Amino acid sequence: MTITDRDRVTLGLITFASQERTVLLGIFRDSTISRRIVEHLLRNVDGMIDAVRSDGRFGYLRAARRRLQPSWRFRAAQGMHRLLRFDRPLMYAMMDRFETLLV
Repeated sequence: MTITDRDRVTLGLITFASQERTVLLGIFRDSTISRRIVEHLLRNVDGMIDAVRSDGRFGYLRAARRRLQPSWRFRAAQGMHRLLRFDRPLMYAMMDRFETLLV
C-alpha cells in the first residue's frame, strides 16, 4: 500500500504540531512560561491538529493564521484604553500577547 503525497503532508503536519506540543510542555516544565499562556498555546496546537485531520494543510494554515490574530480580550482592552483611558487591562493583554508571540 502506498501513501499519497497528501497523506504524507497530513502526517507530517500532525507530527510537527505534536512536536510543538512536546516543546511547549518542556518549556512549561522549565518554568519559563506562565500556566495561562501554555494552556492557551496547547489549545491552539490541539486545534491545529484537529484542523489538519479534517481539512489537511489548508486547515493547518487557517489555524496557524487564527493563532496570530489578537484575542477578543486584547481587542476589548484596546477599546477600553481608547475610549476610557484605562491602561492596566491593555498592559496585561500586551504582556500576554508578547509572551505568546515570543514562545
